Amino acid sequence: PGLIPGNNWLNGTEHELGWNVVLGTVESISSYELAFKIKFDRTIDNYGSILHFTADDRDCCEFGSRVPGIWTQPGTTALFITTSTTTNFVNYNQYAPTQQLPLHEWNDIKIRVLENSEIQIFYNGTIISTTT
Repeated sequence: PGLIPGNNWLNGTEHELGWNVVLGTVESISSYELAFKIKFDRTIDNYGSILHFTADDRDCCEFGSRVPGIWTQPGTTALFITTSTTTNFVNYNQYAPTQQLPLHEWNDIKIRVLENSEIQIFYNGTIISTTT
């Protein structure tokens, strides 16, 4: 479990994350920015689900199944991010940055999908991945 500090779409309140907990709904659009803070207290041996937004109630592999899906990579605090865009209708926009996030510290994560289908990923204010 983790915590999402205050944010706009959940009325600025803090929420504890847990397995199969629906926090709310958002409207999927051709461009978006998702920003949140996360603090890891340990790593796990498998992929660890952090957030998974879906427009079709499916885990994979249609347009809208992952807008986005975010996991930790096995045994690390590095993120695995996948998202659909308007020019890539399946979830093959996958990013597995090697940069690990520090344990026991709040980390700022931002994922930005632009209308031209460019995807930008930021860790603590630094862009770590960009693609079109």
